[in-house]
This record gives sequence, C-alpha cells and structure tokens, in this order.
Amino acid sequence: MYDDPEVAARFVRTESGMSEATLLVDGLRCGACSWLLEQALGQAPGIVDCSVNLAAERASLRWDPSQTRLSELIDTAERFGFALQPFDASQREKQLRDAARTRLRRLFVAGIGMMQVMMYAFPAYIAAEGDIEPAYAALMRWASLLLTLPVVLYSAAPIFRGAWTEWQRRSPGMDTPVAIGIGAAFAASVWATVTAQGEVWFDTVTMFVFLLLGARHLEWLARLRANRAIDTLAAAAPQSVLKLVEGAPPQTIAAARLRPGERFLVGTGEPVAVDAALVCPRGSFDLSLLTGESRPVNYAVGDRVPGGAINLGAPAELAALAGQADSTLSTIARLASRAAAARPALITFTETVARGFTTGLLALAAVVWLVWHQIAPDAAWSIAIAVLVVSCPC
Repeated sequence: MYDDPEVAARFVRTESGMSEATLLVDGLRCGACSWLLEQALGQAPGIVDCSVNLAAERASLRWDPSQTRLSELIDTAERFGFALQPFDASQREKQLRDAARTRLRRLFVAGIGMMQVMMYAFPAYIAAEGDIEPAYAALMRWASLLLTLPVVLYSAAPIFRGAWTEWQRRSPGMDTPVAIGIGAAFAASVWATVTAQGEVWFDTVTMFVFLLLGARHLEWLARLRANRAIDTLAAAAPQSVLKLVEGAPPQTIAAARLRPGERFLVGTGEPVAVDAALVCPRGSFDLSLLTGESRPVNYAVGDRVPGGAINLGAPAELAALAGQADSTLSTIARLASRAAAARPALITFTETVARGFTTGLLALAAVVWLVWHQIAPDAAWSIAIAVLVVSCPC
C-alpha cells in the first residue's frame, strides 16, 4: 500500500533522487528501543539516514528508492517489534487520547487490585502465629489470587509483551527481568495457595505492577509535554501571508513562497511569518514564544522583527529578509527537534552496558536461587525474585 505513488505522495518527499518521510512509531518504551530501531533500519539496504525521536515517537527516514522500498523498511521494523505508520497530525491527537485512556485503565485496574489484595494481606501482617484460623487464611489467599489475576493478565500485559519482544529481538532489556520477577512471584504464590504451603506475594505483585505502571505513565506524560512544546513552535508559523504588490491588490500566498525583499502585511494579533524589516514607522510585537519575555517589544522603521513575533498593534507592513525555513522561529523549532532526537554519547554507552547488565542479572538471579536453595530452600524463590525486581529503574 505504501509503495503506491498516490498514497506515498501524501507523506513521502523525494528530492535529488532521495526519498524522505516522517513516520509514527508504536512500540517505543525507552532509549534502548529507539537505539535498536535506529540500528535495525540503519543497516537496511539503501537507507541513508535514520533518526528516532523517543519523545515524539517518530522516525525520520531518508533512503534511496532505487535500492529499497518504504514497505520493506516498515517490514524490517515490524520484525523487531515496532509498527511504523505515516504521521497524520489530524489523527495524532485521537491516538494520544486513546493511548492515555488505555494506560489509565490499566493503572486503575492495578490500583484497585492492589488495594483489595492489601486488605486481605494486612491481617496476616499483624496477626500472631495461630491467630487466624486455617480456613480463613485459605479464603483470604484464594480471594487475593482472584483479585491479582486481572492485574497480571491485563494491567501487566504490556510488560510481558515487551519482554517477549525483547527475547524475539535477542536483545533483553528491562522488561525481561521485571516480567520474569512478576511471573515467578505470581506462579509461586499460586502454587503456595493451591498446596496451602509457603508464603504468597500477591500483595507484592499488585503493588509492584501499580507503581511500575504509574512511573511509566508519568514518564510518558513528560515525553508528551516535551513533544507538544516542539509541536507548538512548529505550528506557530503561519501557512499563508498577505503579499503587497505595488499597483495591485494584496495577494494571499503560501508563506513558504515569500522571498527576501518582498513586502507583506501582518494583521493585529497575527504572527510574523519570516524574519523581516519593519517598513511602517513603528510597531509593537509579542516575542514571548521566542524569548519567554511577556512584555511587548517596540520596533522602529528598519528594525529586524523575528519570525514568530506576534503583532500587538495596528496592521504592520514588513519586508522579508529571509525565507520561512530560515526564520528565527523555524530555526528554534528545528534545533529543539534535533536536541530531542539527539543521542549523547553517555546515553549510548549506558544503553550498551544495560544490555549486558540484563543478561548478567538473569544469570545472577539463577545463581542466587541455586545458592539459597542449598542454604534455605524456603527462602530461595523470594530472594531470587527480589534480585530481579529490585533491578527495575522505574
């Protein structure tokens, strides 16, 4: 479908024999995911440049269409567990709302489950040995098991899917030890409930899932706010301007077609499309989007007014000094987007270490279980699970 010229024309730009596209990425959860996607696409034939922006959840691709097709690049990403689709600003807000609702539903189920399971676990915390009759203790364990099921099967589903994807990629990340820890604690608790022997950790499982999902939701909101700040800059530039032509009525043209030296009119409350020199005697402009300063700035004839400034006075006549792509606003938006997509050397190093850390952590947990199985078999599972769970940075 994406190789159809009519479909591709909506989001693929071709210039000097090279094609470019910005695609939404589904499946990004951390910096390691963006690194993996960049590596996977960067090694594809014909790819010239690949940049993945974790905050915006977008991938910017540049490739040689004579060597590869966009559908092949999308298939490559899918093999690594990522779904690519064209960026559609009109659909983006709906996708974000749907994602937020799904996240909150999972968090709500985990929170309700945690509180109810803790209600059944609390008597065992404060009761002395023998205070609770075995029948009541078994009843509370079975109730905790039933309440933990939706937390593990629904709320924690993204964690298990992430771990499975990491194993398919042969690149274990932080979801792997967390999923093993949750699964092992739940399985051991189920066994203890069925056999009426040993300890149960239903309260630990539900609480851990709730706190983990809460932390990840806050991280997602922070990335979303950063991305929206960049989008606000990009959307502030007007798409059209009122060009002034001597001896002819004003013409509405695309702002991108405005050339240096051409004059245009900016109405009251409208943003300046490009960096321009003020032609009229004076003008007052709001530069808060560019500088953060809320006070109006007064300009005199001939002064340079930056693109993105908002006209607070009467309609002002200006003469363009540069194209829209080179305006102050476009430059700031471009630098902000580049900074969000940039990968400092320290981040790359830590992600490389993290992959080895996860593998070593799994080996360490296995060794800990073997050692404690010889020392105190009853405590082996809980200690090994603690090693896995405590490694989670969330």
